[in-house]
Amino acid sequence: MKKMERNENNKVDFDLLKDFLNKNDIFAAYIGGKIVEIAPGYAKAEMNIEERHLNGAKVVQGGAIFTLADFAFAGGANSYGKRATAMSASITYMRPGTGKKLIAEAKEVSCGKKTCLFDVTVCNDEGKKIAKLLINGFLFEGEKLV
Repeated sequence: MKKMERNENNKVDFDLLKDFLNKNDIFAAYIGGKIVEIAPGYAKAEMNIEERHLNGAKVVQGGAIFTLADFAFAGGANSYGKRATAMSASITYMRPGTGKKLIAEAKEVSCGKKTCLFDVTVCNDEGKKIAKLLINGFLFEGEKLV
């Protein structure tokens, strides 16, 4: 994979980061996830609900919901210009995943030199909360996203 480029001020180019993640996160692309917005300590990802996402009860399978939330976390956690990865996550499913689309928003709770903590909410296109996550991430000192 190519390294993510930076602009002349050595700051993260959020459009470039968004494009990089959408192109290179193969599993998120496989489920139809797409990051639509990134800002410092924030990202939003979306996924149109398709038949392939449904479980036996005809609602979105929990793993697809978790993957979309983790993808939003990746956008927010990597917005600092350091390579980031999740260390731990907890999820609470609040209602079945239904509707036409799921939207995951990841918001920074705290960020230090080596770790970050994000609150992620997954809603459907009607604004109903589907799941809530708390994801703890590790920031690799001196490593850029590749």
